[in-house]
Amino acid sequence: MQKTQLSILIGIAAVFAGLWFLYGTQVAAPTESIDVSASPNVPSLGISNSYNSSSTMQVRSAQFKNTGSIPYRYTCDGEDVSPPLTFNDIADEAVTLALLVEDPDAPSGTWDHWIVYNIPASTHEVKEGEEPQGVGGVNSWGRIGYGGPCPPSGEHRYIFSLFALNDVLDLPVGASKDSLLDAMEGKIIDQATLVGRYERSEVKE
Repeated sequence: MQKTQLSILIGIAAVFAGLWFLYGTQVAAPTESIDVSASPNVPSLGISNSYNSSSTMQVRSAQFKNTGSIPYRYTCDGEDVSPPLTFNDIADEAVTLALLVEDPDAPSGTWDHWIVYNIPASTHEVKEGEEPQGVGGVNSWGRIGYGGPCPPSGEHRYIFSLFALNDVLDLPVGASKDSLLDAMEGKIIDQATLVGRYERSEVKE
């Protein structure tokens, strides 16, 4: 009787060991195909991702951290001036840069706050309240230049997208975002983003 019970226990242990091995192998395998480059904070612009996803190019601001709150001064409630920006680790083969700032949370659809293209690739800094050297596109207010965060309600995200391009864009002054995206197709060699947040109900300092 004891030998029979021992045999049953050994059999059960063998089954569990086999299941553990099979389950562990199936769970581990998919991790090789996970795309860690995607970010839930940055919506797709609908253009081909032909750039180097492993690049270290960055767009940053000394006034707010990535995914942090944009200071009152740079919004429609404050001075409505553009924040200072720095562009780091731009690819050597870049010819021009393009800067696009959008609010994807606007109730009527994505709102364009700032569009500038044909920025020299040698540009590494945009000072507070200044336009980068380049050509200005028209924002959703129908004007050229920076327009600060001005959400009607709730907290919105503001996506600062920097594109490194391998060519000069054949676009006139005042081009729309759609025209810019079309012109950049196939010319993007790198991309970086900075996400800021703003809610008008916040206590202003």
